Amino acid sequence: MLSRRTEALTTVAQTLRYAERASNGAFAVERVHAEHRLGEPYTRVHICYRLGDRSTAPICNIDYLVTRDPPHVEPADRFDGIGRDLEQGPQAFLRALAREAEHQQQPAPLQALRRVLEPLNPYDWR
Repeated sequence: MLSRRTEALTTVAQTLRYAERASNGAFAVERVHAEHRLGEPYTRVHICYRLGDRSTAPICNIDYLVTRDPPHVEPADRFDGIGRDLEQGPQAFLRALAREAEHQQQPAPLQALRRVLEPLNPYDWR
């Protein structure tokens, strides 16, 4: 899954390593784990990461769907979330991480309001 070529012609692993180096430790991949539910023809692979210091909880919102027969890997949600930006390449992913870090620093009521209104936002702020 980490060797998948994104739309920017880099691999997922290369994009993640670039983000770790370019952020000077503000972004770190915590773990990559697979989840396979009974009866589903695919496995969901989650990429968990930390933004900021080590005291923050890991965020696991980058998901890929992986099948074995036939072998295929694709983003779980191609049109939404930070995984979409990872598919666009290293620079787009860094911008998305900066937006995510900025939103995490907002007060809790504003974060809740943002989550509620996000699906209604007609603009793509990438």
